Amino acid sequence: MRARRPSSAGGITGIGSVREAVLGYYDESRREYLRREVPGDMELISFVGNVTWLDGKPFVHAHAVLSGADFAPIAGHLFQAEIAATGEFFFVEGGKPLKREEDGAKGLKLIVGR
Repeated sequence: MRARRPSSAGGITGIGSVREAVLGYYDESRREYLRREVPGDMELISFVGNVTWLDGKPFVHAHAVLSGADFAPIAGHLFQAEIAATGEFFFVEGGKPLKREEDGAKGLKLIVGR
């Protein structure tokens, strides 16, 4: 039996711990993300994002707040991370499909068809 492919967008939230994360900040004047590697294990204090469709595939856009042994938060667009001890995530499916398209003026793939 084939798994049903979701047809709508949705939201994701999560907590846990990650390692080797890469966070980003979008510099609008440069039209690019500045990236910062966050080495080692970190608490995943907050993970918030959405799932839409891009080129027929699910596309996750997420932001995260992380902290280490010093308890200082670091946050940004989450490009990558590996689950360390645990990852607890919840997906809430929305009512309709949303897709993304390239916005030439912003240099970002933005949601269309709301």
